Amino acid sequence: MAEDQAQITDQAVVGGLRAFFAGLFKPGERDAEPPVAGVTAEQFSALQAQMATIVGQVETFKAERDAAVARVGVVEAALAQAQLARDVQRYEVLAEGFAHLPAQTAQLAEHLRWLAGADKSEGQAHLGFFSDLLRQADGIAAQAFREKGGRGLQAPTSAGARVEQAISGYLKEHAGVSYADAASAVLAADPALYAAYREEV
Repeated sequence: MAEDQAQITDQAVVGGLRAFFAGLFKPGERDAEPPVAGVTAEQFSALQAQMATIVGQVETFKAERDAAVARVGVVEAALAQAQLARDVQRYEVLAEGFAHLPAQTAQLAEHLRWLAGADKSEGQAHLGFFSDLLRQADGIAAQAFREKGGRGLQAPTSAGARVEQAISGYLKEHAGVSYADAASAVLAADPALYAAYREEV
């Protein structure tokens, strides 16, 4: 809106100057007496030439200003792209710190970057709260992985746990099978396990 108003103003100024100077002499009246008393025709011609030069300078200034505005736009776009690249890298580094969470680094980084842009609270309290939650969850997950790795995978001892483990394995190997069908298949394949399970329940 401001650029449109500036353009309209420039056009009005240049057009007004042109109309003014064009009206000083009508066609065929170049040799007539100048309209200002005490000014010779030569002086008036010189004045008209000077004012025509001013009109040209105004047009040149407008063209230079428009070129400067265009250069500023290019610089601002480049700065915006550079800032975006820095933000993406910053939040990717932050997301990499939550390595034990079940989330892709790039996706988590994008969510964090969006939250940072949307959080207008003082000190970005919402982003800080969410980041702290992620940090706590990542710590819990890391501890669980360490404990699991220290103990190793232990075979389930109860018949019910062994049935659940067998059903889970069957479902992974047979996509689209219902839980009930998987349970029937597992128990039919291992009568001893089925008997132990019956004793427990």
